[in-house]
Amino acid sequence: MDDKETQNSPVLTAKELQASFNSEGKAKSDVLRRRNIRASKSLKAGKSSSRVDGVKQRPRIEKKCEGTAVTIPNKAPNKAPNKAPRFQSYYNQIPCDIFTNNENNEEPMTTDTGVPFMLKHDYQETQTVWKTRMDTQDQLWSKNRTSLHQSIVESLPLCKQAACSNCRGVGSTPVKCQTCRTYLCAACDKIVHSKTVTHQRVCEVKDSLHQMLPTEFLNGVDSLETIDVPVPILEPVACGSCNSIGSVRVHAGATRTTVVSTLGRFDVSSSAFNCNTCGAVREATCTEYICSGYWPGSYNSNNYFFEESLLLLGFHVRHELPGSSQHGWITAVGNVSQHHQRIGTVNRILYNRSRKEFEYFHHVVKRDILFRFALGCKACGTSPHGHHADACMKLYNFDSVNERNGESLFKDEIMVCDQDQQKHVELIEQRIPRSAGNATCGRSKFKAGRSNARRKDTKNAKGIEMMTCTHGVIKGMASLAHAETYKHTHLQQLKSVESGATFFCNDVVCKFKPFCEKIALMFPERKDFQRAAIAQKWFLSRFHGRAHSWDCRVLHFGHWLNGAADFLGEEQEQLFAIQGRRAATSKHMSLSARRDDVSQAAFYSNESKDMAHPQYLVKCYLTAVKNVPIYESKLEKRLIQRQLTRADLPCILESLKFRARSVRDKIFASSWELQQLQTEIEGEAHMMQILKAKNDKCLDSNKARTRNRKEMRKSRKTIDKCVALLFSKFKVVVTEKEIESGMFSWNLNGSNTVAEDYDLIDDWMLSLRYAEAIELNKNEMAMFIRSCDRLVDGLDGQIQQRKIDREKMYAPESLLSVSLDLLQRLEISRLLKTINDATDLFEKVVDGFTYEDEGFLDRVEEGEAEELLFDAGDDDDSNSTSDIDDSDLSSEEEQDSEDADC
Repeated sequence: MDDKETQNSPVLTAKELQASFNSEGKAKSDVLRRRNIRASKSLKAGKSSSRVDGVKQRPRIEKKCEGTAVTIPNKAPNKAPNKAPRFQSYYNQIPCDIFTNNENNEEPMTTDTGVPFMLKHDYQETQTVWKTRMDTQDQLWSKNRTSLHQSIVESLPLCKQAACSNCRGVGSTPVKCQTCRTYLCAACDKIVHSKTVTHQRVCEVKDSLHQMLPTEFLNGVDSLETIDVPVPILEPVACGSCNSIGSVRVHAGATRTTVVSTLGRFDVSSSAFNCNTCGAVREATCTEYICSGYWPGSYNSNNYFFEESLLLLGFHVRHELPGSSQHGWITAVGNVSQHHQRIGTVNRILYNRSRKEFEYFHHVVKRDILFRFALGCKACGTSPHGHHADACMKLYNFDSVNERNGESLFKDEIMVCDQDQQKHVELIEQRIPRSAGNATCGRSKFKAGRSNARRKDTKNAKGIEMMTCTHGVIKGMASLAHAETYKHTHLQQLKSVESGATFFCNDVVCKFKPFCEKIALMFPERKDFQRAAIAQKWFLSRFHGRAHSWDCRVLHFGHWLNGAADFLGEEQEQLFAIQGRRAATSKHMSLSARRDDVSQAAFYSNESKDMAHPQYLVKCYLTAVKNVPIYESKLEKRLIQRQLTRADLPCILESLKFRARSVRDKIFASSWELQQLQTEIEGEAHMMQILKAKNDKCLDSNKARTRNRKEMRKSRKTIDKCVALLFSKFKVVVTEKEIESGMFSWNLNGSNTVAEDYDLIDDWMLSLRYAEAIELNKNEMAMFIRSCDRLVDGLDGQIQQRKIDREKMYAPESLLSVSLDLLQRLEISRLLKTINDATDLFEKVVDGFTYEDEGFLDRVEEGEAEELLFDAGDDDDSNSTSDIDDSDLSSEEEQDSEDADC
C-alpha cells in the first residue's frame, strides 16, 4: 500500500482503542487493579517500599505534565549517581498530551483500573512518517483480521454455481485449481491438467474436500479415476523415422517418474513420443527432458527429475543465505508436498547431483558465451587501484569427512590448485627454512603474521585465503591446509603484481614486507619475486592498524600514502562477514565439493558486486565530497591553534616518522637515551587515550571491554617502566596528571607531543585522500561505463563474425550458432540498459560527467593511471580513506576521541 492510501485509511479513535484494550486485556487489567490497590495502601501508610505479589517495589514519584500525572519509579539509592534510573530518560520525553485526545478534549485515556493507556509506539522517542504508517497498518490488520479469517474459511467449499473457466459452462464446476486460480468442470479438468502435472487441485468427494493427485480425475459426481499422465515436455519438430513435421505427439510412457517442483513432489508417468504418420514409438531421452526444463538426478535413468524453477530458487537461497542447510531445504519441499496429501519424501542425493550440473551449466554459459567474468571488476579495468589479501579461518574442513575423490567442476578457475600452492610453499622453504617467525607488532601477536604454521590438527583444510580489489570483487582464492602463513599470502601477492595493482594491503604488512624482501634476496633468479618486493605500495588498513603499535601506524599507515584515495583495506573482512556463515555446511563436505561450493560462492558474490557497482561508486563519491570540507576545517583549526601553515606539515611528518623509527622494533633497555624514553612515553600515553576512548564509545560487550582494558594495562606497564628509568637515569619526574593528559614537562619548551603531531598529520592526510577519492571515483565511473561498452563491442563482434562466416560459407548456419546469437543479443540488451541507467545516475551526481575519452582509458590500462589521476605531492607519503562500506572515516574518528585517532 502506498503512502497516499495509508494516509487516507481510517484510524482508530481514542475511544475505540480504549475499548479494544479493555475488552482484550481484561485479565491484565485485573492484575493491574490488584497491584495498584496494594501500592496505594503502602504509600498511604508512609512506607518507602512495599512488596506486591511477593516482589519488592521501589518508591514512586509523580511527574506532572500540564495536568496529566505520570507515575515513574524513583531512583534506587544503591545506584551510581551518574546513571539515570531505568526508563527515566524515556519518561522525560513523553509528550504532554500523550494520554489526551486533543481533538475532542477528552479525558486522558485510561484502562478500567485508571492506569493511563499507552499506545504501542510510545517507547519510541519520535513519531516519524514511517512509524505512523506502520501503526496505521497494525490497526487496520487488527480491526479486519477476524473478518478476513472468516472469509478465507468460507472460500474453502467449491462454488458449484461458478462458470467453468474453459468451456464457460454454468453449474458444473466441481474442481478448483489453486495454481491456475480457475474453476473447471470434470471434462475440462481432464483436458487441461493431463498436460500440466505440477498443479494443486481440490474437489469435493462425499461431502469432503479432497486434494487431488496429478493422476486423479473426477469420473461422475463422487468417484475418482486414475489415468497415466506423462511429464509435459517439448515435442520434437519432426519424426526421427519418417521425418514428417508436426506428426509427433506426447503420451504416457511405461516408467513411473517423479517430478519435484517448488510445490512439492508429483508422481506421474514418463514421457514417450508417438508419430501419427509412421506409428513409431520411443521414450524421451535425458537430453529432451533437460531441454524441457527437467534435470535428472541420474543421467542414465529417467525416473527422477527436478524442475528448473526449484533448482534456480535453491541456487539463490543457498547463496543469499550462506550456511543454510540443503537437507533442510529439501525437507521443506517435501513438507509442502505432504501438506497437500502427497508423498513427502524427496531424494536429497539425487537433488544434489542435479543441482550441481544445473548450476555449472549456467556458469559455463556466463563464462564462455556471455563473458561475464572476462573483465573481472569493471570499475578497476585492467589497472586495479589496490588489492587486499586475508584468510577466513572459519571456512575449515574436517578431517573426518569421507572423501570419495569426486571431480571438482570448477577446478582452478578462481581457487588455486592445492598442488600449485604446495609447490610454491615448498620452493620457499628450500631456502627459507621453517621457523617460528615474527608475529608481534607492539603488544599484539597476530596469528596471520607468521612464516610458519602449527601442526595440521584434525582438519583437512583450516581456512580459505582470498584476495579482493577495492570494490570487493574476489580476484583469487587458495585453500589453507595448515593455516595462514606468509607463504600463502605471497602467492596471492604475485597475482596482484601481475594484474598491475598499485597498493597491496595485508593485516600484518609491517612484517610481511620484510618477508617479501627476504624472498627476493634469497631467489635472485626469480624476476617475479624481485618485482613483487618493490612494485607495489604496502598498505596497513586503518582499522587493523588499531591493533598495531603507535610507531607502526606512523610508518605503515596506508591512508598516509600518496594516491591511496578511498582504499579502505577491510574489503576481505566485509566479505568474510557474509561468507563465514558458509562454514556450517562446508566443513562437512568433501574437498572437491567444498572447492566447488566456495568457488561458486565467489562468482555469485562477484556478479552481485558487478550489478551494484553504479550505486556503490556514487556512494563513495558522495562520501568523499562530504568529508573533504570536514577535514579541511579540522586541519585549519589545528593549524590556527598551533600557529602553523601548510608548508610546515611535511617537516612535522618527517619529525614524527623520525621519532617512530627511534623506538621501532627496539627492546626496552636501560641503555635507552632521554629522547627515546620521552618518545615512548608520549606514544604509549597516546595509545592509552585511544584505547580509553574506544572502551567508552565503541565497545558494546563486557568481553570486548575486558580485552581492551588488558591492552590498556599493558600500555600502562610500559609507561611505568619508562618513567622509572627516566627518573633514575635522568632525574625527570612524570606525574599521573601528565600521563592522563598526554602533556609532559618537556613539552613546555615548545616541542609537541606525539599525539598532537599525529592528529595534525592525520587530518592533513585525510583531507588529501578524500580529495583524491573524488577524482578516482569519477574515473572509476568512466571505467565502469567503458568496460560495459567494450563488452558490448566484443559480443557484437562475435555475432558479426559468425554472420560473415555463414555468408562466406566458412561455417553453415546451425541451431548452435543461432542460439549463440540469441543469447549474446540478450546480454547486449542487458548491458545497454546497465550503461544507460548508470550514465543517468552518474550525470545526476557528477557535474559534467563523461566517459568518451578513450585515449585516457587506454593510457590508464597501460599503467599511467596514477600520474593521470593524482598530482605528485611534495611528500612521498600521503594517506587514503573513505568508507567503503556503510560507515565513513569521519564517524569512526569521532567515535574514538578528538585527541587520538582510532
